Amino acid sequence: MRGNDHMNIKKIMEAVLKTVDDNNQRLLIQHNGHLTKAISTANTPAEEDDIALFERQLGHRLPKDYRSFLLEYNGAHIY
Repeated sequence: MRGNDHMNIKKIMEAVLKTVDDNNQRLLIQHNGHLTKAISTANTPAEEDDIALFERQLGHRLPKDYRSFLLEYNGAHIY
């Protein structure tokens, strides 16, 4: 993993979430020119204990950048 991967993910997520309105919706222009709305939300952060439990159940440690993403956002719905 490169040292800046977590910051890149964080910047991308922040940029996406800045484009939403108070209802977590954003306007998209499709390739054919039609307008549509999409919803983008981030989940609440995962707990370190929950990630550790999952890793024990899995029998492997998650990649560091993915662990960082889960601790920050625990997933997201972009469209």
